[in-house]
Amino acid sequence: MSLTVLLLGVIVRVSLGFPDAGMELAEVQFPAVPNIATAALNQLLDANRNHALVLSKALEKRGSVRVAFPDAGETKLAKNAWKNESDNIKISSIKAGLDSDSGKSILVVMPGFNVDEWLDMEKLRIGPPIIVLNGEMDRVRGGYYPRIFYPGLHRVKDRFLNKFEPIFFLKQFGSGLGVLFRKYPEPWQTLFRDSDGSLRLIAVDQTRPAYQDVEKRFRYEQIQQYEGNRK
Repeated sequence: MSLTVLLLGVIVRVSLGFPDAGMELAEVQFPAVPNIATAALNQLLDANRNHALVLSKALEKRGSVRVAFPDAGETKLAKNAWKNESDNIKISSIKAGLDSDSGKSILVVMPGFNVDEWLDMEKLRIGPPIIVLNGEMDRVRGGYYPRIFYPGLHRVKDRFLNKFEPIFFLKQFGSGLGVLFRKYPEPWQTLFRDSDGSLRLIAVDQTRPAYQDVEKRFRYEQIQQYEGNRK
């Protein structure tokens, strides 16, 4: 069984529980494909479309699901791929928005390749809980887009995007250096990959650590590992 399949099993269980925790906005972020660093855009889109179907079918247990894809092209591909699926799963693009029958859950798939997709995403906040799947929202929160050049995006970030709770988050650092992991409601875990390939817990944080701090931890562990090998 692949790591992606195992991750999806955990994500489905966590996602089904998040509305009961009183959250309205949730984020799921994980490597959509094993070779995430070298994957082409079409590979990421195809993989996330498949992951979205798995998650949608799970969320359907709570009632009808509305799935919003980044653009019209992705929406068409999803409709063709999912044409034999349940009528309780409705598909549209982020820009097109949703009708008044918005269902019990809204799943937004991989927004952010175009900045406007984050802006249009706010229009989907019409009642039901929203889950964003692999939206790379840290690029907005982390200052990748300067406020002076993207004032509209920062206004949306301040009043909307910053409110998303990471209910499942797995980010790889470097070329197999380690990962930052969080599964709601547990704390954030920094895990370093030792020379034998295993992951070792090196830090636990109640709030999300800054990426610079995570990288410093990994550099320290690398030095310790190097010094240990020299002895």
